[in-house]
Amino acid sequence: MVVEKNKLFVGNLDSRVKWFHLKEFFSQYGEVSYTKVVFDRDTKRSRGFGFIVFANEQDAATALEKGNNVAIDLPEASFPEKPVRLMYAEANENAPVRHDERPATEETTEE
Repeated sequence: MVVEKNKLFVGNLDSRVKWFHLKEFFSQYGEVSYTKVVFDRDTKRSRGFGFIVFANEQDAATALEKGNNVAIDLPEASFPEKPVRLMYAEANENAPVRHDERPATEETTEE
């Protein structure tokens, strides 16, 4: 298993959490380069997990240490009943290279 030290898997997301909630909340731990909430391609509903890519490994380590099992709580959106679960994301060596991934300024959906 190969892990990406600057990329975190985020599980147990509330279905209302969007990419910008992840970016805003996790920016307190460091510079966020990219976020993604994964959606079901048929129903277009959140699958309850996503990914966060930090600018460096130290920021990701800080987020993993301090943000694991913490609920996303923002002034404009609070999801107190759902503490997120964080872990380093595994590198999927068999995945095709995608050139359509977007920075943390646009919402993405799994296609």
